[in-house]
Amino acid sequence: QLRWSKTGLLKRERYGADILGPIYGLHAQVLVLQGLRGMSEVWARTGYPRLAVEAADMATRLEVGLRAAVAAAKQTLPDGSVFVPIALVDGKEKAYDRLTAGKRGSYWNLVMPYVRASGFFRPHSADALGLLRYMQLHGSRFLGLVRFSPHTGVTNPGYEGPGSDDVYGTNVARFLADNDQPDQLLLSLYGKLAAGMTENTFVSGEGSTIAPVPGRYYRSMHRPPNSANNAFFLEALRLTLVHETTDAGTSPSGLELAYATPRAWLEPGKSIEVRRLQTSFGPLS
Repeated sequence: QLRWSKTGLLKRERYGADILGPIYGLHAQVLVLQGLRGMSEVWARTGYPRLAVEAADMATRLEVGLRAAVAAAKQTLPDGSVFVPIALVDGKEKAYDRLTAGKRGSYWNLVMPYVRASGFFRPHSADALGLLRYMQLHGSRFLGLVRFSPHTGVTNPGYEGPGSDDVYGTNVARFLADNDQPDQLLLSLYGKLAAGMTENTFVSGEGSTIAPVPGRYYRSMHRPPNSANNAFFLEALRLTLVHETTDAGTSPSGLELAYATPRAWLEPGKSIEVRRLQTSFGPLS
């Protein structure tokens, strides 16, 4: 695809399950780039140098195309935040003033975390911090959870009204940790406990209502239990205790230990202990 591409990008793909039109999707293409970089390293370590070089060359070619497309599409807003569309090249997707006011903005909010967590925008860079500011100023989160409003007229439990869709919260947590946002990360950790799982049973669905729904006494969830959503809590917990830093090629380069530990855990007389936590460098205790 790259060999014959006029844009430097891979072919158009469907935006997502509920949006049919094919686009040059930043989220999909960045995941391919991330996969190529990762597999290049795997091939190099396992004795396949030719495949390692091929994967690295393809990744470089795709990255050049992606960076050109992102530079052409990126918007710096008057509030100092940065908006990058998911739909590249076509120029039709503009910044959303309030993300959950429409269907496309809601779906942007779900899939953009794949881009943020990939390392495509280097942690602490102007673009990464601008994207963080856009999240904070344009309604991306509620109690540290990923906001979503379906706008489809469906009556599925969990999606009857505005709520959260934290299958996608895992990558938001990684982005927050990468950019040294411990308070926001802890908001996700405790927000998940308070509003993202059922009381005492700690079950999550794919999505959950937050706003009142006519005719219902309780909030509702979509198809619980959902292991991917429950894993968001586990990832947030892990990131409070250990965060892996990466180099320019997004390969693991170091560990930050307990940098986001909740203050209450460190009060006089209290202690925390970590045993056999798996990292890229081996088990950590």
